[in-house]
Amino acid sequence: DRGTLLRLQRLPLMNEGRFKGGVIVEKRDSRQYPYGTLARRTIGYVKDNRNQKADERGRSHIGIEGKYDYVLHGKEGEIWLRPTDNKGKIQNYDSTYVKPMNGLDVRTTLDITLQDIVDKAMRKQMSANTQIADGCAVFMDVKTGAIRAMVNLTKNPKDSSLNEVYNMAIGYGANPGSVFKTTTLMTALEDGYIKSLDDEIPKNNGVLSGFKRDVHLNGYDNISILHGFEISSNYVFRYLAINNYSDDPKRFMDKLYMYKLGQAFDFDLEGLREPVLPSPDSKSWSSTDLGSVAIGYSVRETPLHTLTFYNAIANKGRMMKPYLVESIEKDGAVKTKNGPSVLNASICSRATADTLLRALKAVTSEGTAYRLKGAKLTVAGKTGTARQSLSKEEIEKYGRDPEDNSLTADGSYHNLATFVGFFPADNPKYSAIICMNSCLIKGSLFGGVGPAAAMREIVDAIYTLDPEWGEEIAGAEKVPVMETGKEPTARQDIKNPVVPDIMGLGLKDAMFVIENSGLRCSYSGTGHVTSQSPKAGTKVADGSTITFTLK
Repeated sequence: DRGTLLRLQRLPLMNEGRFKGGVIVEKRDSRQYPYGTLARRTIGYVKDNRNQKADERGRSHIGIEGKYDYVLHGKEGEIWLRPTDNKGKIQNYDSTYVKPMNGLDVRTTLDITLQDIVDKAMRKQMSANTQIADGCAVFMDVKTGAIRAMVNLTKNPKDSSLNEVYNMAIGYGANPGSVFKTTTLMTALEDGYIKSLDDEIPKNNGVLSGFKRDVHLNGYDNISILHGFEISSNYVFRYLAINNYSDDPKRFMDKLYMYKLGQAFDFDLEGLREPVLPSPDSKSWSSTDLGSVAIGYSVRETPLHTLTFYNAIANKGRMMKPYLVESIEKDGAVKTKNGPSVLNASICSRATADTLLRALKAVTSEGTAYRLKGAKLTVAGKTGTARQSLSKEEIEKYGRDPEDNSLTADGSYHNLATFVGFFPADNPKYSAIICMNSCLIKGSLFGGVGPAAAMREIVDAIYTLDPEWGEEIAGAEKVPVMETGKEPTARQDIKNPVVPDIMGLGLKDAMFVIENSGLRCSYSGTGHVTSQSPKAGTKVADGSTITFTLK
């Protein structure tokens, strides 16, 4: 920065100028980010605009700023200089001068308050679990498809810090797992194979030919479709697909394409990965593919594609295209107005959407997402936990189980834990997906734990901020009259104040809490508080200094 440059130029030899000291100053302009690293991968950046080749832009032009650099960049000016007697340079007024033109402004759909809430909740859950390697969260406006928050965090294996270095929400194509079962349920409802969620099928002790036994089912009585959805039974949804579509699997797969789960769509960020669906017409299609697809395996979906599907359910079948850019402006005047656009006017009937709403509410009240029961706003949604493929590097380093391609030789694997849904359930305003991906583990990482817990925290925080959901407090008491002769004081003197808990707070909030307790503060880093000394609850002398670190 300029302060460092000025100090450098005062040093011996360096203060001799470029010809004697060898210091050559090259000026480069860069954009400033008032919210620091918040939404860093989504907002993006441009590393270098000079002499860029087309194939280099993907590495240097990131996020919204990268994709819209052509309007943000403006035009360089041109000025001719002439030398002076003391070897300086000044403008040559006898030559032409081309005035530089400022670029336009891009207004995003992001809500900075919601972005901060989601970011903090994700950091809290991911920091608490050493098994989580990376995660993402996207919150979308149900009616329009406008993205209000997008968080992408990757854990540094060296110091466990969380940073936005990769856009998992649009770039990570993976087996979605049980969150995909809703597509199977929607298809069977639309085609009339299920008349009611109370319809029953035989348990058969959880056994279906060609597949592993579903250990959640015991006995040979019947199970309702609703209960199978609540407990996320693999057997129930494999049964629905195979029993109804084995003679014509293409009919089932075509529905997935209609749900826009088989293609990428135009998006405001580069790098939206195209989903992968197996084709019944392909030679590689196997007898087990239909049953695997029915429960979210043998497919590759990005979190954004999965969210777009669930947002359509919340929107009674109307599928909106997600977008991040609201408008392009110049000096406050709108030059180009973006807005809601429809991907599919109706992926299902309103009656089917209402039936799915009932099923998704049952999951959060009685099923695998029970941690959301009692949230300040009713949430409807689905959990998912799915094994993921090993990378080539992992196979070379750790070997692979000969019977299960998702396991290393010692039985370790990656789990993708997901919660996706919308709220308030009966009149949705937001849809959301939260994904957390594990490093190689032998334990478990479930969508009903970390992702559901983060969702609960976010929903409760949104409730307290938005007045449309709060309850009006009626006046019941009178303000007491202050006695004559007494003066109010800003703060009572405390000889031994207690150190407040500032973990997870931003800098401004942390400083306010500390100074309001009669204490001083010293800090380092940027972001949110990750450590403090002394610890919260410690009694200290008035005026003591609290040291904390932000990351």
